[in-house]
Amino acid sequence: MTLWAIVPVKPLRRGKSRLAGTLNEDERTQLNRALLQHSLETLSGVPGVNEVLVVSRDPNALAIALNTALKRATVVAQVYATQGVLILPADLPLVTREDIQVLLDRAVKPPVVVIAPDRHGKGTNALVIAPAGLIEYDFGE
Repeated sequence: MTLWAIVPVKPLRRGKSRLAGTLNEDERTQLNRALLQHSLETLSGVPGVNEVLVVSRDPNALAIALNTALKRATVVAQVYATQGVLILPADLPLVTREDIQVLLDRAVKPPVVVIAPDRHGKGTNALVIAPAGLIEYDFGE
């Protein structure tokens, strides 16, 4: 299976805003940069991931812009004949190659959608879709 990982990234200065009481803007920017770097390094070692595409939005864009950007990125992946996509946000400090491999191992018989929910059950920490474009994105509140 040809699979691209798509990493959506908020503007680095805006990410982790809930830490504003603890970290100043420069510290949050540095943290977000480190989290993104970790995600990219983690993905680079996963055998089932052929390409990594980072999607970033304008600081003033609404949450819908992320879904639009992901949809556009999926179209680009489809043009390059990918069979699936992995959506992995950049702010998962504990994600490992093994975690990603578990998701990919569950997506071997398309059509399939594999969802890794957040610990609160209100969001998605990772999403594998094969074939690409099988479902609409609805990230955000």
